[in-house]
Amino acid sequence: MSKLSNEKVKTFSIGFPDQPVLDESTWAQKAAAYYDTDHRQVAVSASDIRTCIPEILDNLGEPFSGGGSILPTYLVSKIAKENVTVVLSGDGA
Repeated sequence: MSKLSNEKVKTFSIGFPDQPVLDESTWAQKAAAYYDTDHRQVAVSASDIRTCIPEILDNLGEPFSGGGSILPTYLVSKIAKENVTVVLSGDGA
């Protein structure tokens, strides 16, 4: 996509600095650098996740079988919404 676009592709990710085993932010930064994207990354804490759970549950349709991936997907989508209108996600896209 970055090779075909006249503008830098915008990419977004979240990181979990207090949970290194879950934190893929280093890999996201490397991929963004490799593909020369306009990358935005936000560090997320357990408190951030707890805070968004009621809003996520209020907006989920049924049936839902996304498991725990809905939490990070929701958070990265909030970041993306501030910058773009349409997003291609790596989670089921």
